[in-house]
Amino acid sequence: MLRELIIQHKRSSLAVILISACAGVTLYVGNMFWCSYVANQGYFSPSQANVIASLDMGIEFIALPLMAILAYRIGIRKVMAAGLLITAVGAGLNFYLAEQGSVMTSMLTMTVFALGIAIFEAPMFKFLFDFFPARIRCTGIALAWAVGGVFSSVSPVLAQRISDHYGWLGGVLCILLVCTCALLALSIQARLPKTQSTMAIDIASP
Repeated sequence: MLRELIIQHKRSSLAVILISACAGVTLYVGNMFWCSYVANQGYFSPSQANVIASLDMGIEFIALPLMAILAYRIGIRKVMAAGLLITAVGAGLNFYLAEQGSVMTSMLTMTVFALGIAIFEAPMFKFLFDFFPARIRCTGIALAWAVGGVFSSVSPVLAQRISDHYGWLGGVLCILLVCTCALLALSIQARLPKTQSTMAIDIASP
């Protein structure tokens, strides 16, 4: 099974790793690191930062099912690509405007960021499901996802190192990098051989 994954499904595995890295890093850097960054900079108190960050989870809870419906109407890849763009813009606004110290402004920018994540992640599991044939699907997704998850654990440290030199750009650059990687994963999926399992995405993603 592992031999088949490595030899026959290298591109699919790479795509899942990139998607996993994007999902994890946007959470760790855009939410958790953001909280510590703005509190350490004195823009917000820790309690204010936590309240603003918790808005992210609330927005995603509401938006995820709605974005999933939208994805099946207009196309999975189109929706995921739009989500990545909005996530990148939201991250930039979220880190840059935090220095104003305005709770309302940061709530608005966090809302944009959370919507971007919801738009990207709503059809994500269907997208991942169609990368591998049924006989190795669970192993393929789980193994590749675990490898991608490694990037999540180191991303706050990397963001902090960059922020030490470039301020608010540290977190933004990390998120821009993984969003670009996720776009590469979308292009990998578009080039995979057409099978019964990928037909659903092609129908919904002209």
